[in-house]
Amino acid sequence: MNAFSKKRVLFAFPNASVPSSLSEALSELGMETAGAASGVLETHNFLLHSECDFVFASIFLPMLPSCGLEEGVYSLPLYKRPAILYFAPEHAGEMMLKAYSPLLTLPASAREIEKKLNEIYPVRARSQDIKKAEEILSRMGFEDVLERSYLAHACALSVNDLTKVRSLKGHIYPSVSRAFGVGETKIADSMRRLIDKTFLLGDIESQYRLFGSSIDETRGKPTVSQLLALVAEMIRTGKAE
Repeated sequence: MNAFSKKRVLFAFPNASVPSSLSEALSELGMETAGAASGVLETHNFLLHSECDFVFASIFLPMLPSCGLEEGVYSLPLYKRPAILYFAPEHAGEMMLKAYSPLLTLPASAREIEKKLNEIYPVRARSQDIKKAEEILSRMGFEDVLERSYLAHACALSVNDLTKVRSLKGHIYPSVSRAFGVGETKIADSMRRLIDKTFLLGDIESQYRLFGSSIDETRGKPTVSQLLALVAEMIRTGKAE
């Protein structure tokens, strides 16, 4: 079983026709078909009322603007946002191919698709996990500022997969950056500064009660990864209540 087994895919192709090579690859990867759409509006309407993990879209989808489907997708609530992978026939012009990213030309093997999915799939944060993370961070002494929302979102992302906290630059920062429309460097700097400030001025007894020995004694504060891992584990085990 691969990482994308049971993940749901919406096909967005003209006339809602799905290339046979994609159907075969989907079956090989153990993924599920969530539905099919024949245009941009139909795609957006599907995403408003149903959830899927990916949209496989043709660059020839009717009414598809040069910016692709992203504008409509990013207007959706975070937990409903799928990752988008575009497909084009081999004969498509080079200028057109440059307009859409990420993109694969057809026919594409299951292995090629799996490799591309690994590059683009964001683990979606659930609203209830973000709320719980906010509550935990508040108890730790983090003030109610925008930077705390960055941390809460990152914690919620980590609930789904704790290995992601080992990949701050590869996963966490890019995902939070997309969610808030803020540069990755600013996200990273804001998180570190807020942790530094909170553990310098916050309630030390409460912090140690929550963190225990996970705080680096020489630094007197957790790293970003340590903080995310702890809060995510508290949410996963129900200790956030």
